Amino acid sequence: MAKSIICILFFCGYALLPAQDPGPLFMAKDQMYQDRNPAMPYPKKNIIGLPEMRGQIYSETGTLNDWNRKNPDGTQSIYLQDIWKSLERKDYTTEAGFSIKSFSFGKKYDRWQFNLSHRIRGDVDFTYNKDLVGLVAYGNYGLLNVEPLAMTQVLDLRPRLSTSLYQSLGIEAAYFINDQWSLGIGADYLAGWYEVDAKVRKFDLDIHDPLTISAKEDWTLRSADLIQSVSIDSFNVKYDGQALGKHPGAAFAVGLFHHTSQWQFGLQVRDLGWISWEGKAYSRKAETNYSGLQVNDFLNVDGGIFDHIKDTLRTLTNVDESNIKYRTSLQSRIILDAQYHLSDRWSGGGAIYMVNNAPATYWRVMAGTVYRPSQVFEFGGDISLDSYHKINLGLFGALRLSIFNIYMSMEHLPGFFNPNGTSRLGGSMGINLMWGE
Repeated sequence: MAKSIICILFFCGYALLPAQDPGPLFMAKDQMYQDRNPAMPYPKKNIIGLPEMRGQIYSETGTLNDWNRKNPDGTQSIYLQDIWKSLERKDYTTEAGFSIKSFSFGKKYDRWQFNLSHRIRGDVDFTYNKDLVGLVAYGNYGLLNVEPLAMTQVLDLRPRLSTSLYQSLGIEAAYFINDQWSLGIGADYLAGWYEVDAKVRKFDLDIHDPLTISAKEDWTLRSADLIQSVSIDSFNVKYDGQALGKHPGAAFAVGLFHHTSQWQFGLQVRDLGWISWEGKAYSRKAETNYSGLQVNDFLNVDGGIFDHIKDTLRTLTNVDESNIKYRTSLQSRIILDAQYHLSDRWSGGGAIYMVNNAPATYWRVMAGTVYRPSQVFEFGGDISLDSYHKINLGLFGALRLSIFNIYMSMEHLPGFFNPNGTSRLGGSMGINLMWGE
């Protein structure tokens, strides 16, 4: 059971950050892409957006190469013990996000432009610390042998997990105030599929006696259409796909854009909104003491152990359950960008990106350049620094063949050559049909 839980948490988080891929920002003059400034004029009068994908992952604990061990038969296995040894005594975060645009339609008139689009978006955030990883990797008895602090102080576990999946149907409109200034707005109807949010206010565990476990707990787990039940030895995950329209919400965006023959500036605020959920709350606030439980390795524990003690543990650690209605705020984003067109072929610029309402405010500062050798092809590179003090080097390009416009962007170039050796991966790609001057 413990092995399943920890694997789900690690690999949900390491599979697919609601961050901004810098590449498309620097191609915005000629391209259509997700989260384009709603006030920026379209490059053509008619736009049909075909499927577009964007995904990003980030793990603060290191890379897959740090976790893997090669087995004698050539296969690779992940050992939580290796992860534990590399951790400091602080919180770590694993984040991920993806967005898929299924379609969009855009039309530009003399002083107006409009766009209709549909998207599916998901995100996950998991925060944990060395004590939690050590307990799962070694068990209470094993951890005492490798962590001297466990003999003298209480373990402060307090993990945090949040994940959601929803779709949106949105419309954007822009008004061209004059030849240089434009103002844009957007509104989306949201339909939530599922949501999970775990808030652990306290989870102190005393394991200094190998045969005794003492815990002080104060936590709440909210779930809409994903987790069906929670108990001491298991939880039931089930999604039946019938929640369309059951969890409604709304999101809004506003943008301002200014451009001259050489300069362009943009400011936009996105994802000002919420989703209303109907689900269940699982909670516990209590102190528990249990004697007679010694586990050397939670990852390889015999399920029969729980057959002997689970009745007692369930009595001691009952979980309260209730039906609830609640609302979650979206992670609103602010994007400020500027570009200078050195010539018809060269452009350079920078951007500042911030995400609010996240467990911790995320920011990113970016700079990039674009080269257009012809009307058919353009490419460029970017460098960025974020709130995790990570430097990212990106590469992007676009190809225009008649009305077909194809773009690709890679957020962190080293990840393309060695995905197992980087803690961050991300990119986007899309196809649009554009015509009409």
